[in-house]
Amino acid sequence: MKHAVPPALIAVVTCCLALSTSAEFVKTDDNCLSMARTVAAAGYMPGATLEIAVTISGNCGESLTALGLIEEIPAGWTLVSAQGGASGEAGISPTPGASSPLEFAWFSPIPTFPHTFSYTLKVPENFAGETVISGKVLGRLTGPELRSPVVETLILEIPQDTEPPLVSFNGPSEVVLECGGVYEELGAAAVDNVDGELPVTISGIPDTGNVGDYEVVYAATDRAGNTGTATRTVHVVDTQSPTLELMGAETVELSTGDVYTEPGYTAADTCEGDLTGDVQISGTVDTALPGVYLLEYAVVDVSGNAASATRTVRVLLNSAPVITLNGEATVRVECGGIFADPGATALDAEDGDLTGDISVEGTVNTGLPSEYALTYRVTDSRGLATETIRTVLVEDTLSPVINLLGDNPLTLDCGALFAEPGATATDACDGDLAVISDTETVDTSTQTTVTVLYSARDSSGNVATATRTVHVSGPSCGAPDEYCPM
Repeated sequence: MKHAVPPALIAVVTCCLALSTSAEFVKTDDNCLSMARTVAAAGYMPGATLEIAVTISGNCGESLTALGLIEEIPAGWTLVSAQGGASGEAGISPTPGASSPLEFAWFSPIPTFPHTFSYTLKVPENFAGETVISGKVLGRLTGPELRSPVVETLILEIPQDTEPPLVSFNGPSEVVLECGGVYEELGAAAVDNVDGELPVTISGIPDTGNVGDYEVVYAATDRAGNTGTATRTVHVVDTQSPTLELMGAETVELSTGDVYTEPGYTAADTCEGDLTGDVQISGTVDTALPGVYLLEYAVVDVSGNAASATRTVRVLLNSAPVITLNGEATVRVECGGIFADPGATALDAEDGDLTGDISVEGTVNTGLPSEYALTYRVTDSRGLATETIRTVLVEDTLSPVINLLGDNPLTLDCGALFAEPGATATDACDGDLAVISDTETVDTSTQTTVTVLYSARDSSGNVATATRTVHVSGPSCGAPDEYCPM
């Protein structure tokens, strides 16, 4: 080589200084070392940058102890940056601003093959015409040094680029989307006459929650600064009616005098969201007048889509509850007996069964004959009350019961003193009663038979009677005793 080499490159076992004179530098027939170079663009543009990529391959059969690369670049071109090179103890790389030749070296570790790295060059503003970049890779084995063939790359000047990239989007140029839906981006592609395929940026994503026309702009810019665009129009429309739902029953029944309370409603729109506050109600309910009333609910979104609903309110004439007595309305109970109230049931046209709400006023004393009234009352939820009466007649129709004390019949000897054995009387209603006897004494001086009558009367005038037979006989009577036993 006829150019100076930095001292660090001498560590590649003098491969680069003595390349042209050292007999040990040979090109292997099996292409132990080789390189390939690619240019990122179709050519260079004056005043612009150009990226070069180099791939080094090795097939030497044993490990390299050092690796070097020399790149001859056009005069006036300078290095901007390099990626994938080595520096420090690991190797050397040219510094930004370096001119030809660009010398790279790797000492330790040696890159794994194939190894690709790149560097960027700055082209002078006044550079013109086609040019060449050439270079070769050199290596050091434990034996002789090796070198690759020289690789030359022809680089053409690119004429002034004034044509923007061609941008085309996938799918139709106009899309109609329902408000609240999901916009699916179909993408786009861009091709430049110089740079080839280019990335596309997208702006103007539509707001699908608001009605309107939106432009989605696809743009691509080439290295010359030319920008191409394409525009897709997205029409966000609202063709769906809102939803209007009534809270509570669609049919409401009231009684006259009740107060109608609106159960409420909700309205929503996929585009505008909650529209409950925009609901309009038409119609009235007069609970003082029985009849059927219709309440109309309506809501309209900003796009003119409408929704409606109807609630029916029936105002019924309020009627009082009806009480039905179980059993007879007039009940007769014997004095001293037991009275069990049969009860009653109550039904209301509006409230239904009100039996449990019945109250009973009045009492029955079965120990005292009289006429008693039991009043059954019930009131519905609207304050209408009703009552009915059961009459209980406590009667004393049973006579007292007389119990004779002593013997009956009673036998006395003539001349014996008659002593009244007595009697008792009880009444189911009055209890103990006095007993009256119609005979206070019996003439025992002669043989005779006397019937003694006992009677008792209760407070209701029921009378009970009983009789005792008294026989007077015996030897003292002066006549045969037909009653004496033979």
